[in-house]
Amino acid sequence: MKWRIGQEEAEGWSVAYQRRKSNWAVWSGSKGDRVYYERAIPVCNDAVAYFRLEYDKARAKAFDPVIGRLVKSLRGGDC
Repeated sequence: MKWRIGQEEAEGWSVAYQRRKSNWAVWSGSKGDRVYYERAIPVCNDAVAYFRLEYDKARAKAFDPVIGRLVKSLRGGDC
């Protein structure tokens, strides 16, 4: 997570929110009129699965339910 956030900041994104638990991490931010939301979960053998959505700030309300469904669907499997 720290490395990915560092990459975002190096590309000019401000990171406005970040939170980490043992089984997931999430961070989001903006650059200009764009925002992003990124989530990570641990999977088998020290691998991590991610998704990232980037969209116009003006469309944020339209993306809220999409993000909610993605969060619910991103699950680690049995190893």
